[in-house]
Amino acid sequence: MAYESTHDAPRAIADYTRALGLDPSLVIAWYNRGNLRLSSGEIDSALSDFDETLARKPGFVMAYNNRGIAKVEKGDIKGALADFTEAIRLDPHLTEAYVNRGLVRFHEGLKAEAEQDFAQSIGMKPSLKDFIETRLSQISQK
Repeated sequence: MAYESTHDAPRAIADYTRALGLDPSLVIAWYNRGNLRLSSGEIDSALSDFDETLARKPGFVMAYNNRGIAKVEKGDIKGALADFTEAIRLDPHLTEAYVNRGLVRFHEGLKAEAEQDFAQSIGMKPSLKDFIETRLSQISQK
């Protein structure tokens, strides 16, 4: 999908849509289109694409993580936490899922659980410490 690399999301989404029209079994096309839709603010469409990705490939870890992000955007905190937790269950080394779940937990007032997630992610990738501290500062200011 050439337009994806040029940051032309609408054309890239259209390309993935055409590809899926020809072969709906292309799991990566569902996932990539979901990511583009998520980054474009098309949350409901992104959720639909991630749902389809997971229906076709239930163990697709990053689809759980990214669907969790979309659910946060939708306000479905319980669903987001479930998706981040499932991503962690499938890949206990996925630092992104620990960070995402920790940020949601922190925002929801679950400080002890959030700290556990942050410690786990920083333990695996120490460079995340500054990012986490910046995000926590942003959340606290809201």
